[in-house]
Amino acid sequence: TVEGEQSRFVILSDNCVDIVAEESRGYYAIYVLIPENCLVPNLAKHYFWKYKLDLKKTLIELYPGNVKQRKNYRELVDIG
Repeated sequence: TVEGEQSRFVILSDNCVDIVAEESRGYYAIYVLIPENCLVPNLAKHYFWKYKLDLKKTLIELYPGNVKQRKNYRELVDIG
């Protein structure tokens, strides 16, 4: 990655959500998004928490001690 450049890639894409990773300066941000063209938006909203929880558990298992969650635009909180 060139300095100041961001890389973005899709980790998972299905009928309900897209899970996207964004890398910048060696740090990764992971987003769970309901895409605008979602085929079943009500179902996606209903199960959104499960995608988020499963992703969080997986990241903590793969990267123990290195997972943080944004509390607000300034603060990060260690979650695992």
